[in-house]
Amino acid sequence: MTGGGAIDGRGIPAGFAPIDGPSPFGRLLGPVHERPEEGGAFVRALRIEDRHTNLGGVVHGGVLMSFADVVLGTVSYRHAVRPGASIRMVSDFVAPAHIGDWLEGRGVVTKATRSIVFAAGELTVDGRTILTMAGTYKLLGEPRDTD
Repeated sequence: MTGGGAIDGRGIPAGFAPIDGPSPFGRLLGPVHERPEEGGAFVRALRIEDRHTNLGGVVHGGVLMSFADVVLGTVSYRHAVRPGASIRMVSDFVAPAHIGDWLEGRGVVTKATRSIVFAAGELTVDGRTILTMAGTYKLLGEPRDTD
């Protein structure tokens, strides 16, 4: 499975680029790619490799939950313009993902206060839902000046 759109010579769908400055964990999980969408939204994506799978030959649930946290954590950060710590993650495993799949993650802020952001989203392969997720993020530090 490839994920929609044209594929470049590295197997990356058109419009996606590696994220700049991934965290040490992001480097371990990825490479993670991103494509901007309208209205400031984005899609994060990951090509599933053998190292992401369990003994059953499908993507390990921990990989899916980690990627879900990466996606929703980024949604929270971009909304609040400051980092946050995951304080709650809820996920439902809907379907398996396999080696070679292009796993895409999308999320939105569902509610925000001065100190907490609530976000929800899903992971998909070729439009098929793999995991649904919701996360709560405690904001850290003071808001950054964006002027």
